[in-house]
Order: sequence, then C-alpha cells, then structure tokens
Amino acid sequence: METTKKTRLEAFIEAQKTGQIAIKPKTAQILEHMMRLEEIIDTLYDDFSDGYPAGAQDEIYDRIYKAYSPIHEEVLNEFKDYLVMESLGCVEFEGL
Repeated sequence: METTKKTRLEAFIEAQKTGQIAIKPKTAQILEHMMRLEEIIDTLYDDFSDGYPAGAQDEIYDRIYKAYSPIHEEVLNEFKDYLVMESLGCVEFEGL
C-alpha cells in the first residue's frame, strides 16, 4: 500500500475537512492505556461503594477522585506535550 506523505500543515487542513487524522501505533497505545487507567479507577469506585447508601457513596467518590485527580492531570499534561512534539517536531507529518 503506497502512502502519500503530507506536510504537517496539509495534514491538519485535511483533518479540519474530514475530522480524521492519522495516529501512530505508539499514540494509540498511550490512549488505550489512559482509557484503561480511567476504567480501573471507575471500577475501584464501584467496588468500594457497592452496598453503601448514596451519601456514603458520594464521600467515597470524592476521596477516590480527589486522590486520582493529580495523577490524571499529570498524565494529561504529558500527553499534551507528547502530541505537540509529535505534531510539530517533524519535517514531514506522518501522523501523531
């Protein structure tokens, strides 16, 4: 399969029209792991709060997500930095 290389600008202009942009396997893997982390936190909350009344569930939710929030923020910041480097750091754009 032959691929046509585009400049970064051409790829982003096309993405504006189509809503699609190529991503590299590494980027897809990072996104998958970020989603798995979210699912694990959600599952832990479900496990810990199961059987408790609504008020107690709210407290458990607050404690778990308050503890997880700084980690989540740092992961998102790293991902943003990664995307900037991938999208702006290459002469020829081959995907994020």
